[in-house]
Amino acid sequence: LFNISAPQFKSLEWLLASDERFLCPDDPTLYQRFSLAVLYFSTNGDNWTSCGAASSASYCEGDNRFLSKVSECDWFGITCDGSGRVGRINLDENNLSGQLPDELFYMDGLFELDLDANQLTGSIPVSIGLATDLLYLDFDENLLTGEVPEVLYSLEQLRSIDLDTNKLSGTLSTRLGELSDLYIAQFDTNLFTGPIPTEIAALPGLAYFTATENELDPISALICEVNTTKLYADCDLCTATANCCIGC
Repeated sequence: LFNISAPQFKSLEWLLASDERFLCPDDPTLYQRFSLAVLYFSTNGDNWTSCGAASSASYCEGDNRFLSKVSECDWFGITCDGSGRVGRINLDENNLSGQLPDELFYMDGLFELDLDANQLTGSIPVSIGLATDLLYLDFDENLLTGEVPEVLYSLEQLRSIDLDTNKLSGTLSTRLGELSDLYIAQFDTNLFTGPIPTEIAALPGLAYFTATENELDPISALICEVNTTKLYADCDLCTATANCCIGC
């Protein structure tokens, strides 16, 4: 907080000096308002396509710009539950750039995070493991790098993971098999290597799995035996053991 260029410092400074909502220190929404401000400053909010803080910099329909005096629940792309907790963040195709802040994952109640088709860089923070209410994760079409943190697979209630079209590397974890509620998983167009985990064959609800345009090993026959999953992978991987892909 003592680095004046840090998003956290800018957010605290805004809360104390510029925020026209004038929240008291014990207000239960204070931390999530701070966290969303950190997201704004971390992703160069003044350059967003829609609803940045400055009216001269971006278009915004209605009085719902980020950092405006209205409730953060009414800010562009933010949806709260009945108790006023942030539940959904949808800022796709909005020219977000920079790295994802840890504070984003400290908010209780966040169940959907949709930030696809932006210019996000850096790795997926390990702090994502703290977002224990998360059901839907969509980071596709960004510039994310590094490995998918193992803590992601501790979020056992996840239903959808969309990480395609980034620069992610490493292997696909066998812990994918722990996500018993997983319905959709998209990992295509990255730099993944190694096998597609056979553990996904045991997922009862998995209906759609994509892993095209990586450097993965041929698909195991154990996965091919599962007929409930629509599997998409590179053609040479699909036919090496059996022709088990819906498309390639």
